[in-house]
Amino acid sequence: MRFISKSGRVVIEANHWNVAYAVSLVGIEPIPETFTVTWNVQPRFADKFVSPGVKDAATETTVKLAQGLPNSKYNLEVAGGDPTPIAAIRIYQPPLGRK
Repeated sequence: MRFISKSGRVVIEANHWNVAYAVSLVGIEPIPETFTVTWNVQPRFADKFVSPGVKDAATETTVKLAQGLPNSKYNLEVAGGDPTPIAAIRIYQPPLGRK
């Protein structure tokens, strides 16, 4: 069966489930005729980012703020101070997204 999340952002086609392999990993044989799959959503975001601070001045502390965003325009608002200095902001654009 094709799975579509409530938001529509996750779609798993029926032939991509690989149920036989998955149940074999946990030793379930034979494969049940019917079964229920439950999902647990674990957000990987925060509305406000708080810097971890500088732990070692000799080592660059890097933090990934965003990844996998659709190709579009975005605004990043940055505010900092002496306890959390910012030396650089790196923004990478995927080659296929260039116009």
